[in-house]
Amino acid sequence: MNNRFAKLEARMEALVEGTFARLFAGRVHPRDVVVQLTRALEDSALRGAPALRYSVRLNPADAQALLGERPRLAEALAGELVTIARAASITLPAIPEVFILPDAALVTDRSRAPNGGLPAK
Repeated sequence: MNNRFAKLEARMEALVEGTFARLFAGRVHPRDVVVQLTRALEDSALRGAPALRYSVRLNPADAQALLGERPRLAEALAGELVTIARAASITLPAIPEVFILPDAALVTDRSRAPNGGLPAK
């Protein structure tokens, strides 16, 4: 099991150092978002069934800026979850959904952990 999660960590590092680092530059650190998504996937898989719905909450200014630059960001993150799951030998019954949601309670450059497996609001 530990080897699976080592693969998750390695995939996460590659993701953070690549495209998403440029996309998130100067805003929320991509490592925060990817780590939180990876942990939510890992936690749900350990409970017996990997989650298929994830909500990433960002400060409204960060969410608007990111979605303005990359309107399909949620789909890209969902695709990365599939890649991360494969690297960790986690079988997903369907492609996960990721929702990028503004949250006025968060300060700029911060994100709230995804609520993997819970209905997105």
